[in-house]
Amino acid sequence: MYHAQCVSFNWFTGRKVWLFRELQGSSFGDPWQSSLVVIQAHYLCRDAELLLVEGLSETSQFRKLRERLKRLGFRVAHASRHGRIKCYPVA
Repeated sequence: MYHAQCVSFNWFTGRKVWLFRELQGSSFGDPWQSSLVVIQAHYLCRDAELLLVEGLSETSQFRKLRERLKRLGFRVAHASRHGRIKCYPVA
């Protein structure tokens, strides 16, 4: 499960920066397993730009991430993986 927190918001342009963190299953140690930054360019934009995605390696992590992005109203996610920019449909 991913926890989403809006860490920056520009009210003039509508640019939002989200911090997504995946919760760990155990209660020991660091509660966050992985984290990444999601950027929404402006109010009407429904594309998510994903940064720091190289740490995500499993398909199940991407599936959970897409579910969370869908709940926030995004349609498409753009991410750089293995040196290439890829486009992932969310909805």
